[in-house]
Amino acid sequence: MSNIIPAATITAITGATASDEIARQGEAVIQMLEAYMGILLVKRDIADELITVTYDFSRIIKPKFAPINSVTSLEVITREGTYKADTRTLSVGKFTIEMLPQFWFCFPVRVLPKAVAAVKLSYNAGYYDSWTDLPAILQNAALELLKYMFASELKAGFHSEHLGDYSYTRGTIVRGLPVEIASMLDGVVL
Repeated sequence: MSNIIPAATITAITGATASDEIARQGEAVIQMLEAYMGILLVKRDIADELITVTYDFSRIIKPKFAPINSVTSLEVITREGTYKADTRTLSVGKFTIEMLPQFWFCFPVRVLPKAVAAVKLSYNAGYYDSWTDLPAILQNAALELLKYMFASELKAGFHSEHLGDYSYTRGTIVRGLPVEIASMLDGVVL
């Protein structure tokens, strides 16, 4: 993921000057906000997400990230091989993808449900094109979280690859975020 918070803003808050450190700090903040909200804020491509499917294999697939904007490719992996779908036969919803009219018609050969092991999906997901498109409340929440992380003991985590699984158990933390920031996000409707 490319950093979406402007580098100059991160530098002003944290004092970071190295581009890789600035990128890690910005990405950590956005990932925490997205994890809390359960969505992707800024649009980006997701490549080759592997989705395991049930034995009977529904035509409805729910990717990990939402909202879904477009599908680049969909492949069904079976015991006999991998079969690429015709993306024109896919219906893209906000949270799901449906293969129409019946899933085996999307593939060059008939694919039976019981032969399916998994689906490999490449797609674009996210709400906004860039940082400047985010509503002010989301920009403010990101900056407040950056300030909080920099000022707290989490600052040391900025020097590692990521900040862990965000499952802190302090009283001021709600699902990984300070209660003040969590309450800002709880009022956001996209």
